[in-house]
Amino acid sequence: MRHSLLAAAVLLGLSSAHASDQTESGRLNAFFEQVFERDLARDPLLQMHLGADNVSPEWPDLSEARRIENAALVREDLNRLHRFDYDALDGEAKLSYRLFEYNAGTELSLHKWRHQIYELSHRSGYQWVVPHSLMNDHKIASVADAEFYIARMASAKNLLLQLIEELKRDAHHGTMMPRFVYGRVADGCEGMLDGAPFKHGDKDSAIWADFKKKLSHAGIDGEEGDRLLAEGRAALLSGVGEGYHALIAYLRETAPKAPEAVGVWQLENGQAFYRAMLGWRTTVSITAEEVHETGLEEVKRIHGEMRVIMEQVGFEGELSAFFDHLRTGDEFYYPTTDEGRAAYMDHMRKVLDEVDARTGEILHGVPDIEIALKRVEPWLEKSAGIAGYYAPPKDGSRPGLIYINQVDMKRLPIYEISALAYHEGIPGHHTQQIMRQALEGVPQFRSNTGYTAFSEGWALYAEDLPGEIGFYRDAYQDFGRLSMALMRAGRLVVDSGIHAKGWSREQAVAWLDANTPIPHAQNVVAVDRYSVLPGQATAYSIGRLKMYELREYAKDALGAKFSLPAFNTELLRAGPVPLSVLEENISVWVKKHE
Repeated sequence: MRHSLLAAAVLLGLSSAHASDQTESGRLNAFFEQVFERDLARDPLLQMHLGADNVSPEWPDLSEARRIENAALVREDLNRLHRFDYDALDGEAKLSYRLFEYNAGTELSLHKWRHQIYELSHRSGYQWVVPHSLMNDHKIASVADAEFYIARMASAKNLLLQLIEELKRDAHHGTMMPRFVYGRVADGCEGMLDGAPFKHGDKDSAIWADFKKKLSHAGIDGEEGDRLLAEGRAALLSGVGEGYHALIAYLRETAPKAPEAVGVWQLENGQAFYRAMLGWRTTVSITAEEVHETGLEEVKRIHGEMRVIMEQVGFEGELSAFFDHLRTGDEFYYPTTDEGRAAYMDHMRKVLDEVDARTGEILHGVPDIEIALKRVEPWLEKSAGIAGYYAPPKDGSRPGLIYINQVDMKRLPIYEISALAYHEGIPGHHTQQIMRQALEGVPQFRSNTGYTAFSEGWALYAEDLPGEIGFYRDAYQDFGRLSMALMRAGRLVVDSGIHAKGWSREQAVAWLDANTPIPHAQNVVAVDRYSVLPGQATAYSIGRLKMYELREYAKDALGAKFSLPAFNTELLRAGPVPLSVLEENISVWVKKHE
């Protein structure tokens, strides 16, 4: 059964719950819901992720006209927002006001830089959104669901053709990705077309296998099943297939014209652009030089703590020699075999289960939502990072997912398993995301908005928290915690080095090789990531440092009244917020409990 968008919004709890409240706060919340419902109607991806039932078979409109239209709507939203009487609002509504205002200002800033921001990379872009959304967010429980899946496969061609046009527009404005990106993305796209119905043989391509599996699980077979399979096959070939073939051809043809150098310093107004990206990712005003110096200071601190653990495990020699020992010792890695991959997953599952049982000692009020481990798909693993988290949809149709890239187990040291599980899962991303989704009594935009410095800052901060309740009992696992923190501190140095100081890829990799225990191959992957996402990697340490700064402030002010679980809960209480707003929230909380 197909629902109107408004009906779907009501089913999702997105209706204007405050419409009858005639206070200024009630009117403001009603305004927020109107804007959210309008934006939901314009965003098929958000509809799919929120579980709206077969609302639109389309993908987002990437055209320049649509982007200009979106910016005009945001400007009008700001005008409408500023007509409300801020002083007449209650405390929660004031927070929502400030967040909405901040988000709108950020959107307009990003609109200004839209031709400098890379449309895609080997790590991001709509060419990856298509398979991930279909496979992770699109459920099939009925014939209507299957028909919408087919329609989305068919309409993917238009999305990918629009993506090509925007790449051409950006090139006209002087923006091209580094040359290595083009081949990497093209290879990944070809991986999406590996198997039936694009190639003959017994192997199915990723989307086709997913569609067939979901039809089978839904019990749709017989003549109806045969019809849907035939239509799905045709849609996959003409929609996804033709779209990917066009994108692959463009990328292969364009690659020789792209710059070999990395770093946005080479773009028009590159330094100003990078500072804008740092502001967006970190949610604070910070210069590239400040980022660089902070990184060097953090690296020095962490090296000191590592030397202490090196002595504990009885290693004699320089820290650099210990790094080499960790990189080359077979005992620190599971083998790159099916058995080794399974053993790694079993190990991480045990770590998650142990900390999950004691989460109440870290923070309060965490919903009980399942988390699952999943290997990165073969078509993506050559270009994907080490791990990632994919939040569950609000309808609870699947658990939260931790993706692990197991293409080469030498990139997954055993001593980092605990810290990685805590970061991606519990009490890191999974915990923060499900608490965000559980927010009650706040406008919907707040439970559907994120800030890199907040979410990644929390996840990095969360890597330490299990150690405060007795975990990291093994010295090597504790070293893994420091290794992960060192990697993030190194990002401050390398990201600013690449984008503000003109470092080459080779320079950046060499710095990481010399200053971290991370294997060389993984450092190459990391530098390629930082090259295409300027500023993003700096948000982790900047967010973590702010949270520790606020924690020390709270401990000093509250003394014996300070409770770590209560403080951690307060960090997440209002959902994701910019770091400046987080500072205000903690200040209010401290004054309330003094």
